[in-house]
Amino acid sequence: SPPPWRANRKCATGGENESVARWGKLEAEVGKAIKALKGNSPDSFALKRCLYDIVFAHIYPRLDVEVSKHMNHLLKAPFCVHPKTGRICVPMDPAKAESFDPMTVPTVAQLLNELDAAGAAAAEKA
Repeated sequence: SPPPWRANRKCATGGENESVARWGKLEAEVGKAIKALKGNSPDSFALKRCLYDIVFAHIYPRLDVEVSKHMNHLLKAPFCVHPKTGRICVPMDPAKAESFDPMTVPTVAQLLNELDAAGAAAAEKA
């Protein structure tokens, strides 16, 4: 027989996405508790805020010690250079993530060649 928490999970889903169903149940329970408090008491405000706290704690990115301490983790910042490939970290449109090809981003060598070519072209015009 499944553990009790498994049985409870089955009734929470109702065929929906499990996470969405659980969040809906949590919002409903918090809403009931707020209504039971009748008004804008500090407790009802705290209950409303708890939903935002949950979202903040589980959704927003967090930095850890290793990311802050080691230089190779700076790769996550825009326009940093990957130490092995020399590729530049470029911002991308999340809506076009499926079509993004990381092999097409510029490398430091390509940028230096472009700068040299532009400098040579400027020197010829002068």
